[in-house]
Amino acid sequence: NLRFLASYVYSSAKARPSLALDFPDPAVERVPEVPVDWNTPHRFLAWGYFPLFSGVDASFSLEGRTGFPFTVLDDLNHVVGGYNSRHLPAYFVTNASVEKQIPIPLGKGKRMAFRIGVTNLFNRFNPRFVDRNVNSPHFLALSDSSRRHFSARVRILKK
Repeated sequence: NLRFLASYVYSSAKARPSLALDFPDPAVERVPEVPVDWNTPHRFLAWGYFPLFSGVDASFSLEGRTGFPFTVLDDLNHVVGGYNSRHLPAYFVTNASVEKQIPIPLGKGKRMAFRIGVTNLFNRFNPRFVDRNVNSPHFLALSDSSRRHFSARVRILKK
């Protein structure tokens, strides 16, 4: 019972910038559309599961996408360059888990499932924050990445 699914999405999400104190009045000057903060033009997802041995099943998921855009600012919060003209590095994560189901004695067909999983299997650095202040000594420094972590789960399953 091998199951494998994959998808690729190309998208282009744009809008007019708003809520910026230094931006011209849209009624006076035409404001161009720029990529929104969550715009990821290329995104690939894959996931699947398959039996291993002795009733143990394995599952996995992969995600790769373009990094999120961001806007460079100065100390006064003025935009330097264009809105959302820079991007975080590409994001890639691999997750995997194994699960074993066993019948519950006198459980009328119920089973218990024990699962162990790992998120960010290869411990890839996927930053979620960038110092975007052009006047900062740490300008363009990347941080806030989720490291590899493990999880365990116990479930009770009906028929």
